[in-house]
Amino acid sequence: MLQRIQTVYLFLVAVLATTMYFLPLLFVIAKPKTYYIFPYFTASLVLLTSLITIFLYKNRKLQIKLSIVNIVFLLLTFVEAFFINYQKTNYVLLYSFDIGAILPLISIIFTILAIKFIKKDEKLVKSLYRLR
Repeated sequence: MLQRIQTVYLFLVAVLATTMYFLPLLFVIAKPKTYYIFPYFTASLVLLTSLITIFLYKNRKLQIKLSIVNIVFLLLTFVEAFFINYQKTNYVLLYSFDIGAILPLISIIFTILAIKFIKKDEKLVKSLYRLR
């Protein structure tokens, strides 16, 4: 389980999801005040999904499906940030992505790499079944 490279990638996704709690995704300057938008809900979903995926190492097909769901959650972090922004502010003067906006993108890359290596393992296992 822990010696596989996809486990390392999924663990890095979990670490980056934890980091999303502390680094803002969006910086908004509105008329009354300034807001920092954090994607708490989707970061929690990404963290939970990646940890569950790590421990499903015997079921590689389910691992791939959960990793794809994880990518969808990572894409939803931006949707969540704009939705929270829309709810909090009436008059936006300026908004820009902050340093935390890089974390979901890096997490997507790590998840894609994990899917690649999970598929490679699945192919290896299927080839071993043919040898028997």
